[in-house]
Amino acid sequence: TTISTGSLAELRILDVHLIGFVLSTVFAYAICNVQCLLGLRSIKYDLLKMYKGRSRVAAAVVSSNVAACNGNSHFTGFLVGFLINGFVLIFAAFFLICTIIYLLVELVPFEYIKPILLKLVPVVTVLVVKLLFNFVCSKFFFLQERGRWLALNNPRAYAIFVYVTFFFDCFVGTLNALVRLVIGLAGSLLFMPRVGYSFLGRQIQRFDTGYSVSAGYYQMEVMHSHPVVITFCALLY
Repeated sequence: TTISTGSLAELRILDVHLIGFVLSTVFAYAICNVQCLLGLRSIKYDLLKMYKGRSRVAAAVVSSNVAACNGNSHFTGFLVGFLINGFVLIFAAFFLICTIIYLLVELVPFEYIKPILLKLVPVVTVLVVKLLFNFVCSKFFFLQERGRWLALNNPRAYAIFVYVTFFFDCFVGTLNALVRLVIGLAGSLLFMPRVGYSFLGRQIQRFDTGYSVSAGYYQMEVMHSHPVVITFCALLY
């Protein structure tokens, strides 16, 4: 299909673009719906834990009562805003991936991709073999009763093993840092519709505005809807 916009530009829309658009829309819609359901379930279970006094994460994030009240006032708007933003970003990312795959398959010959694959496969293979080797050694050689107890059979042999593998682990750690970055970006994108889910560390979660807002909501909700408190006040009245 060709859409003419005059003599300045001409936009060509191929069938593959329409397919990518439809797939991206369906994928983003499904992810957002799943995240909404998971978010509602998470709110339910988190409130139950806070009613029982088992969760103090929200209290650690909220710095004061004023911050909790202010965060609660923003919660519903942020919930919708994060959902809309998540849908748009997931759609754009998935559509970009579909477009890149189409361009690689249709325009780039396999002879150009083959050398890259030949360089990546050995690196990935060595990484996987190294991780499996460490796991097998820890389970069957170092820990007592095949890992049932956290007790070493031979601490000296384990210390030598750690020393020998240290230098190779520096290389493996460099690759895993890149994997961690990719997983973090993908996770942040997929969990963008969840206003109460933060991919930041515990020490810097207060800088996540969405998480701080949800923490304020939890504090206000627990304070004003705690079933034991409400029942106790009703008995007093």
